[in-house]
Amino acid sequence: MVNAAYRYPEIRQVTTTASQDITFFGRNRPTSFVNTNSLVRGSDWVIGLSKTGFINEAGRCLVMQAEISGQPMIIVLLDSVGKQTRIGDANRIRKWIEHNDAKSLGENVSG
Repeated sequence: MVNAAYRYPEIRQVTTTASQDITFFGRNRPTSFVNTNSLVRGSDWVIGLSKTGFINEAGRCLVMQAEISGQPMIIVLLDSVGKQTRIGDANRIRKWIEHNDAKSLGENVSG
């Protein structure tokens, strides 16, 4: 699903925008929308697509397409304990990959 969504430039753009102010018809002041993925808002990640969410069956979730060590990767995190746990887990995954051979990891996963 992440690969399919990534094919749409509009989805990539909307899911990686840190914040956006939109003025709706009939209103004087804009409404601010802020991306709930703090990695999009203020980090050095190269994120191509991002979605946070919650449903009872899967808990707090994060899916991202990001570049780590020069390799495009998809990260799927389900059932995080707290709102910020998924962000911490993503950072720990990135750090682990960066400290290992990302190229050989990609080869092992795909083949």
